[in-house]
Amino acid sequence: GQVISANVRFGPGIRDSMSLALRRSVVESGTVSALYDVLSWLCHSGDYFTGATIALRLLHDDEAVRDLSRREDKMHDGDGLLDGILVPLDVTITHTDAERVQLQASLADVAAGCMIRGGEYQADTVSFFSALEGFLRRNKYYDASRACVMLAAATSDACLALRDSKVAAAPAENRRVTDNILNSVRCFLCVAVARDCMPTALSLLNEIIPDELRGRERKESNNENILVLGPPLALSKEIVTMILASSPLAGGCLLNLKDEDASTRYWQSLDHETQLAFSCISVGSNTFSLLREVEVRTWVLQKISDHLDLLHARNDGKRTRDGEELPREWIMALCEASLINAGCRHEESSFLLKSRGPASLVDGAAGSDTIRGYDSIYSGENNGYKVDFLSLFSDPGRIDFNLLISALLCEASTRPVLLAVCDLAGRQVCKEPEFAFDAAAAIKLCAQAENSAAAAALLGGREGFVLRCADILIEF
Repeated sequence: GQVISANVRFGPGIRDSMSLALRRSVVESGTVSALYDVLSWLCHSGDYFTGATIALRLLHDDEAVRDLSRREDKMHDGDGLLDGILVPLDVTITHTDAERVQLQASLADVAAGCMIRGGEYQADTVSFFSALEGFLRRNKYYDASRACVMLAAATSDACLALRDSKVAAAPAENRRVTDNILNSVRCFLCVAVARDCMPTALSLLNEIIPDELRGRERKESNNENILVLGPPLALSKEIVTMILASSPLAGGCLLNLKDEDASTRYWQSLDHETQLAFSCISVGSNTFSLLREVEVRTWVLQKISDHLDLLHARNDGKRTRDGEELPREWIMALCEASLINAGCRHEESSFLLKSRGPASLVDGAAGSDTIRGYDSIYSGENNGYKVDFLSLFSDPGRIDFNLLISALLCEASTRPVLLAVCDLAGRQVCKEPEFAFDAAAAIKLCAQAENSAAAAALLGGREGFVLRCADILIEF
């Protein structure tokens, strides 16, 4: 509003006068401006950078200010921005007073909102999201619910923009919008971890971007034509990877999500190709966390059993039910993932699967006279070999024998590794495994794969020796 501050008369008539009015804020505050008036004006003008910088300076979050000011056109650190701004309270005083805590919370919400809006609409989004990510981890005053709602809106808007045909046709714009989606989700997960609200946060993501979480196609009508659209599988895989990497509990929370359209759990709502892609997602360099989830592990074991049944039926010339063989690339990736989950280093697991077996890793390079296959070691020529093979695993208790044996049974080239793992599975280990070894199920798979040598290594003792001898006689 405005307030009349002076009346000026130019003559004796009633109309020979003027009134000078000033804004009420000017009259009450003098040469300074109220903080919230300045922030409101900046946000209305779209200057989210300055609004966020002012709020962060008042919160004394110098690290966020530095992250925010890394843009070439904004290389200042906020000096002088607070001149002429009237702050309601002195935020530098200890935070015991309720009013000061309320001001901290209000400033934190303004800072988060400005950085979210700036990252969504400004040309340079990297500095905004980089500063926001660190701020959400450090600050304890912002309202988590409000921040999640704003980030959810930003994610939804970016996903809608990605579906625009004009954006899809422009690679640079497509990449920018995709980065906005990933940055929004990453900040979303920061709130979930910092405020311990992962189930709620993922449920909200499941509501706003269900197709992007599942790499699922959508059917839309356009001028009486049915268009089949969907997010790129690579985008969905990046989103799921970020979720799994954010917290050890995130995998279980993700699998607990429900698909409202199909009334199924998350894993069952994925199509076959997406399940194959997601099952071997690597978190960091040494963890394939979904393979350690019971639901995904059970699915993998069932798929391998169906795969072996299908191969057995086709080899016998029998008619089979509809089904597809599992891709060899996925089977090899599953073998390597199972070895890495058991504590085997990536370089060692790759070398094992591509070489003649564990002996080539322990004894020397391919072509060396010291290389020995598993069969000669199994007959007792090198009793120390089994200890060397076990030493490849940093934590033997993490070996999922059923999953590892199942994967190795599907690929003939991994026979030496398979026999060594089967022999190790039949022995007692010093530590209780995370997944109890189901020997009966493993032997059943060996029978499905018609691999009597692996079954003999599993059985061990007299029974294993007899079965091994019978296998040798059949081979020759």
